Amino acid sequence: MGDMERYAPERVKRVVLLIGLFSSYSQGILRGINSWIKIAGNWQCAGVHTPPAIALAATAILTRQRPDGIIAAITDEAVAKALRRMRVPVVDICDWFPAYRFPRLQPDDVAVGRLAAAHLLECRLRSFGFAGDFRASWCRRRFEGFAAALGEAGFSCHRFDGAAHPTSEWMAASWFASSPELITWIAKLPKPIGLMGANDQWGIHLSASTNGIHVPEDAAIIGVDNDTLLCELARPPLSSVATDTERIGYEAAALLDRMMKGRSAPTETTLIPNRGVVMRQSTSMLAVNDKNVAEAVRFIRDSDGKGVSVAHVLARIPESRRTLERRFRKLLNRGIQEEIRRVRLERAMVLLRDTDLPLKALGPRIGFSSADRLGRAFRQFSGQTPRAYRMQFRATKIG
Repeated sequence: MGDMERYAPERVKRVVLLIGLFSSYSQGILRGINSWIKIAGNWQCAGVHTPPAIALAATAILTRQRPDGIIAAITDEAVAKALRRMRVPVVDICDWFPAYRFPRLQPDDVAVGRLAAAHLLECRLRSFGFAGDFRASWCRRRFEGFAAALGEAGFSCHRFDGAAHPTSEWMAASWFASSPELITWIAKLPKPIGLMGANDQWGIHLSASTNGIHVPEDAAIIGVDNDTLLCELARPPLSSVATDTERIGYEAAALLDRMMKGRSAPTETTLIPNRGVVMRQSTSMLAVNDKNVAEAVRFIRDSDGKGVSVAHVLARIPESRRTLERRFRKLLNRGIQEEIRRVRLERAMVLLRDTDLPLKALGPRIGFSSADRLGRAFRQFSGQTPRAYRMQFRATKIG
């Protein structure tokens, strides 16, 4: 065998991406796929970024020009059937049709619901509701996690199934649409209440359907996926559980590459950890019968704790430190300084997950004088070092 043959480069793989371009969720997955290709993939990608009916026509074409592999968001059963007939490696980044048994990657949706519940419980709410389209398995799992976490805390959960209402299809096409049925449902719920939308679009539907009910004072609302543009366009801006779409895309590409090399695929769905809650004004409230404590907590949380001291809080609230401290401890089981510290450390979690800031730069940004002080406080708060916490949100290395 000659040197040229022995060291010939690996053949370029032809990979088709059946993934829409119209949501930040899909765009995050595409960014993750691209990150993997830059590191290790000798791929030529073709994309079909279209509704299911056109994607189905595309699969008919692809059967005549067979690709080496496909990554697909399979939301149409006809597409699932067509992809199964093609007999090429397919990785599914949805979970609408588990019976077809494609290797799948998705967010840990039960954990999504639990994160949302924990956040709303932190607001000291006692009434809760969930809205979504229960035809989708991911919606059902998010509700399952949400309701289970609330049940463990001693609370029940109202639910609104959009699939049962005629306006749900129109709502799906219009991000900021309200619904007469949703307006009626929210109006009848006990207030104040914590509401979870199955995703950010549902969170915005909830916000648009409050019909004079004040957000967050009477209804604190949280969505899922942290579509930054949608969340910040909402009024008030929408809190959201951030799923790790880029890691889903990265891991999907790595899995497809292994499958195209003839390696076996996992039989179980691969669950990707979530990135936590991004708090915005829609949940910036505290449901307690003490307006001064509630205002103090809102002030601390709106500032992310940065640059805020106990003196700043006392300058804003017309009470003595002793009285306010006593009320904090009675209602929150922690003092004013502890609440400031907790908010700072939650902000540290966001920055560790979402940025590459070194610890020495991160500390001053959130009010810690040194990386050592931040490291000790973070470990006491989370049980992990900042580095260990950051690494669990990084895509795995190619091996």
